[in-house]
Amino acid sequence: TILADEVTDLSNKEQLSLILRFVDAKSCIREEFVDFIELERITGQKIADAIIGKLNHYDLDLKYCRGQGYDGASNMSADQRGAQGIIMKDNPKAVYMHCNSHILNLVIVKACQIPSIRYMNDSLSEGALFFQNSPKRSNLLEAVLANIAPENNKIKLRNLCRTRWIERHEAY
Repeated sequence: TILADEVTDLSNKEQLSLILRFVDAKSCIREEFVDFIELERITGQKIADAIIGKLNHYDLDLKYCRGQGYDGASNMSADQRGAQGIIMKDNPKAVYMHCNSHILNLVIVKACQIPSIRYMNDSLSEGALFFQNSPKRSNLLEAVLANIAPENNKIKLRNLCRTRWIERHEAY
């Protein structure tokens, strides 16, 4: 299965992360990061070309692909001009499925519009910023946490990331 997601990096360049999910020789399902691919444009055609090009670069034959997992953006998910539709023209067995992590993120974003959850998130953000904006407060927090829960190796508060659900999970 091909798993991919595009994002603008800190240097303002479009990057496509490419991951493969496969069954190894021991019949275990594995996911392995393959590469970051710099994109000049993020059209479905350019993304599909980049994915196919990278698979060819590693001598991986698209005919063995049985799945595709991307977000729901039209450049990824559209039947005709999205990356999945273009790849399915070459291999109809490479069935597209909206990535469950992206679905979860959409649910979280929707839930965050509920006033009580929005207020809780605001309080978490303000609390994290209170400590992050002061080395003195941050050091005091680390000392208190080390004293109260020495077995806990997490001593920094994380702020809520608006776009990455896994980072939100760490903050909660």
